[in-house]
Amino acid sequence: MSTVPVVVTEPGRNCTRCGQPLTITVLEFYADPYPTPVATREGFVDCPSGCTGAIDPHAR
Repeated sequence: MSTVPVVVTEPGRNCTRCGQPLTITVLEFYADPYPTPVATREGFVDCPSGCTGAIDPHAR
């Protein structure tokens, strides 16, 4: 069985500084022949306004 890493960018929580929706880059691992990820790791978070800071844990 081989494991294939796939990078996925998805909308995430809101920025605590400006309130804009954050973009989260996630690394997902798929194993043949399973169509769903066998493991997921959250990568880095980007704010479209350029803020550096925390994620609002309550907004999902």
